Amino acid sequence: MAEDQTTPQAGPKKKRNRIDLACSRCRDRKVRCDGKQPSCSRCAKKLLPCEYPKREKNRYSSEYVKSLERQLGAIQRVSPSGDSSVLVNPLAYPQTTKEDKRPSLRFTTSEGSVSTAPAQPSPSIINSEDSFTTAQSQPLIPTQGYSREIPVADAMGATSTGTGVSHRDFYGSSSAMSFMNLVKAAVNADKEEACPRIPNEERSKPRKPLFRRHAGRDNWVLPPRRVADLYVDSYFTYSYSLYPFVHKPTFEALYESLWNGTGTDADDQLFYCIFNLVLALGCILSPNVGPETKNETAEMYFERTMEHMHLDVCEDTSLLLLQTLLLTSQFLQATYRPGACWNVIGLAIRVAQEQGLHRNSHIQCRSSLIDQQMCRRLWYGCIIMDRIASTTFGRPLMITQDFGVEYPVFIDDDCITDRAILSPTLSAPPSIMLFFQHTIRLYDVLADVLKSFYDICMPENQEADPRTDMLKTVLEIEGKLDEFRQRLPVHLQLDNPPSNALDPIRRRQKNVLLCRYLHVEIMLYRPLLFPNGRISYYGEHNLRSTMQQTVAKMCVNSAIKLVKLIYDYKDTPDTPAAWYSIYYVYTSAAVLLAAKIQPSLNGIMDLDAMASSWKMALQYLRDQQTLGTSASRCLRILELLHDKISYTTQGPEKPMFDLLPESINSRVNASQELDDLYALLNDQLSIFTDFMP
Repeated sequence: MAEDQTTPQAGPKKKRNRIDLACSRCRDRKVRCDGKQPSCSRCAKKLLPCEYPKREKNRYSSEYVKSLERQLGAIQRVSPSGDSSVLVNPLAYPQTTKEDKRPSLRFTTSEGSVSTAPAQPSPSIINSEDSFTTAQSQPLIPTQGYSREIPVADAMGATSTGTGVSHRDFYGSSSAMSFMNLVKAAVNADKEEACPRIPNEERSKPRKPLFRRHAGRDNWVLPPRRVADLYVDSYFTYSYSLYPFVHKPTFEALYESLWNGTGTDADDQLFYCIFNLVLALGCILSPNVGPETKNETAEMYFERTMEHMHLDVCEDTSLLLLQTLLLTSQFLQATYRPGACWNVIGLAIRVAQEQGLHRNSHIQCRSSLIDQQMCRRLWYGCIIMDRIASTTFGRPLMITQDFGVEYPVFIDDDCITDRAILSPTLSAPPSIMLFFQHTIRLYDVLADVLKSFYDICMPENQEADPRTDMLKTVLEIEGKLDEFRQRLPVHLQLDNPPSNALDPIRRRQKNVLLCRYLHVEIMLYRPLLFPNGRISYYGEHNLRSTMQQTVAKMCVNSAIKLVKLIYDYKDTPDTPAAWYSIYYVYTSAAVLLAAKIQPSLNGIMDLDAMASSWKMALQYLRDQQTLGTSASRCLRILELLHDKISYTTQGPEKPMFDLLPESINSRVNASQELDDLYALLNDQLSIFTDFMP
């Protein structure tokens, strides 16, 4: 024993070698294994079969563990008591725990009807005044663990030139960003260095990943019932009436089950996501929530959704998952996450196709009429969101083929049951679903515009004058717009202002449809504001030039009408969502600037109407600056282009920003700029490298 005690002093103890994996036989016998493969030494010596268990992948990566440690350190540092062992606001930082056995919520039963089987409320669902206010007061996830930068483009495709836009992000010719670069390229600015740069203040802010690790039901947080009711009512008034992505009676039944403890045994996680997305959209669209807290509160509900969204849900697709993705894409349009918005819409389309929603025969196999109608409604919802995203980002359509899917029935959800579709009473008002029907028809025309004028795969026109084909296409699509107007129901007809006799929902639907119609007109006519830059058409007096000038004038008139409509109703809830309104006004103001640099339009435009519309656009964007940075950014871009045009036409004596500059001097040689402009319009030139200030 004495020798054993003194042995360590003779030299350093030999370190025992550790092996990563022992064979099954040595592990069962609890003896040391040298880990040699295919057979360890012990098994080989005894001529026994040697098998190794399959190595399980680590559930969490080391990077994820490190990020959790950083988050934990951040939470401990913000403890108001100064005690680093106390976690602040555990509701806002949910921890993954074992899933409880409480029966969960399901979209429909096997027969398609909503189940109301009673169940006891789970103690893991937190529902109190304190939990609501606490969750708002602290960030949901510390930002130290995330270093991704916020892009300078918002999710409606409006971005500032010269702000460090990633060269990897493509914005094609239909996007507002590309058009603003297009206008800039057409201006021969001799004093480029005097034009202001757009500041880059948004680039350093961290951004959270969209899909995160799965959080269980133990982390559910419910706001006070009266707050939830307020936001749900707002959602059905301002969002559902335009994008009916849920079946209202089904949602209401499941919504009640959150509060009274009833439910079934599947899909509760996805419904909890839908529930929070409804709250987020209802909050951000509600006129009763102040602008100082609207975005923060809506983001809180959205973050709760993301805490329960994980990529594993894509393995078992369902209508609930598709509804979650479409609602997510809706909310992302109001954010500075353009990549997430674009990709979620694409994921929704893939989920819809996996569910067979692009095939009538597949839809008809479902036993529930509610499911059948929701399948058709969600498929056309995917089509609408695809066309909106393709327009705002200038990227190709994902759904280009007409699969011939039947339209859903355009009647209110109360008339649709699992077994029958009921006819509304004769005294019932027009269904709010008629707006969805005619939006589908209008965006069919928009798809034709995108494929005709903004498709990056279009072959280059070999004619010396491309206006012939362009004018022919404009006339064909104009005929489709005329047919669209003629088929509108009385309460949605676009010629007359909304009647005070209409209820608020239908009055807003009419204004929103008119805004969308005017924007489609702008997209149709806008290419003829910039003819082929290789040939000068200034001074021509022929039929083509006259028609081109007429179409350009119609584009400006549509822009003037769109600005006036949004400005006149800016203090009412009867306008599109703020992010759409800002996008429409910004696009229209760009058209006004573009018209000023076309010498061929001198003398045929209503300058007073253009000046009035310009002032309205600027004032509207100024008024919207309290809602976020999109309006401020758009104002700065317009000011930049205004100054460039002013330097070109007037020199140092530029007009005030509130005044449109004079039309461009025809003696200025801008042939090279117009040649680059035509190349840019046809996506032959990089919109990022050649026109950055």
